Amino acid sequence: MMAISTKLALLIFVLPLSILIIIDIAGFLIFGVLYIEVIAILTSNWVFLLVWERLRESLDKKLEYLDDSIFVGLYSELDDGSLYRKQEEIEKAKNEIQRHGKFVKIALYPKNLLKELNAFLQLHNSFYEKMEQLLKISEEKLGKEPSKWAMLGLLGFNIGDSHPSNEAHQKIAESMLREHSQLINEAKTMFEEVKKKREQILIVFEEFLKQNSLRLQPKPVEVVSHN
Repeated sequence: MMAISTKLALLIFVLPLSILIIIDIAGFLIFGVLYIEVIAILTSNWVFLLVWERLRESLDKKLEYLDDSIFVGLYSELDDGSLYRKQEEIEKAKNEIQRHGKFVKIALYPKNLLKELNAFLQLHNSFYEKMEQLLKISEEKLGKEPSKWAMLGLLGFNIGDSHPSNEAHQKIAESMLREHSQLINEAKTMFEEVKKKREQILIVFEEFLKQNSLRLQPKPVEVVSHN
């Protein structure tokens, strides 16, 4: 993965200078004439360097803004892995990246990130709908709102930490496993797909942040001493 600053250098500094040199060599080989003198190339090189330095400063500020406002929050949401709630923050971050994530035609985010986030959100929404269906069924059987984590654990979802359940929850889970096995299996399969997609995005996004010397965590809060 190429750093954003390197892409800017290629676009603003290396590419134009290379084009000038190629044109000059082609002119000499075909017509025996150097259209662009060495001094002109050196002058152009100096101009490109000044432009690149100015744009690099602006790029650093843009990346710092994106990191503080979007990237740190998005990384935290992906790293958290809480897939049993809606993903509004990831949706919001995706929209903000789409709106503000360009600089001089350069995408300031990993390749295909927006596409992958869209795929993740679609998968998650489908899983979330099925999860809500299961919780609604369990609520109707129980006669009241069940313990969400206990019920999902009893239905076979790998939710990490164990959650206490009672006999009523266990009986309802057993009944649902018999009566709604297809829905449960579909939800489980989709849940695994959502986890896999989240992990794939997280790996690429973390590499991007490290490659561009961006933070993975929010800035520490400074404690002001009144002594």
